[in-house]
Amino acid sequence: MPDVRSVSKTCPKCKTEKPLSEFYCYKKTGRLKSWCRKCSNESSLRWRERNPEKVSTCKQRHYKENKKRLLAFGKRWRKENPIKVRLIVSKSEAKRLGHAACTGTVAELKAAQTGLCHICGVPETECTKGLCIDHCHKTGEFRGWLCVRCNSAISLLGDCPERLLMAAKYLEPRSLRNWLFSAMIE
Repeated sequence: MPDVRSVSKTCPKCKTEKPLSEFYCYKKTGRLKSWCRKCSNESSLRWRERNPEKVSTCKQRHYKENKKRLLAFGKRWRKENPIKVRLIVSKSEAKRLGHAACTGTVAELKAAQTGLCHICGVPETECTKGLCIDHCHKTGEFRGWLCVRCNSAISLLGDCPERLLMAAKYLEPRSLRNWLFSAMIE
């Protein structure tokens, strides 16, 4: 029969027996802490709520002491996760502008990414800012990847398919445009 103490441990705070995986370890010694993860987290949260000035001071000191490492980590993370970064930026921009945020997942965005604008086909390498995440400003539904020009055009025309068609007809050669306009009036 296996020794129960080596498989589980009782948290003195909540008096519950839990598997060892439910306890944090001390970094230096590798020994398990007394309280379970849940009790430790709750205690830490309460302390942070009661001591916001100490938390702020501690965060500032930590940033100051580790600034180079933290900046390098952020730069590396952004380079390794460009789609997540674009989605985060897109959501914050939508919030700032009062639009619905994009509801697309990172997996959806990756699957739809071809490296070309979904309207004009310009390669992302030729776009100064890369491709934009296009989404419906009312529902937040992800529609595709667009270059800045196509994304701006859609937005300036109010995401209205009828206006886009009218603009396309307007750009037709004059004789064809007159014929189309007269057909619309009739």
